[in-house]
Amino acid sequence: ALLIAGQALFSGVWGVIAGRGERASVTYALGSGVAYLCLGVLGLFTDSLLGMVPIGGYDVVLHLVLAVVLAGCGFWALWFAPQRAPARA
Repeated sequence: ALLIAGQALFSGVWGVIAGRGERASVTYALGSGVAYLCLGVLGLFTDSLLGMVPIGGYDVVLHLVLAVVLAGCGFWALWFAPQRAPARA
């Protein structure tokens, strides 16, 4: 339970810090999406990560949904969000 709480805290702090900048927020969304995708796929094959953190069962669905939402937001921001004109010196 301590590892799960630590992971949630790390993810939340990273998200708050990344929310300060456009590129950082896209990196957060894509990076977190990849991490949750890995957890979801791993959960299809094993019920726990290193015998310490449960990742099977309904956690697979949660991780895969989070992966799709986060990566989708990241790719949307890359492809469809309005781009700012570069600053002139």
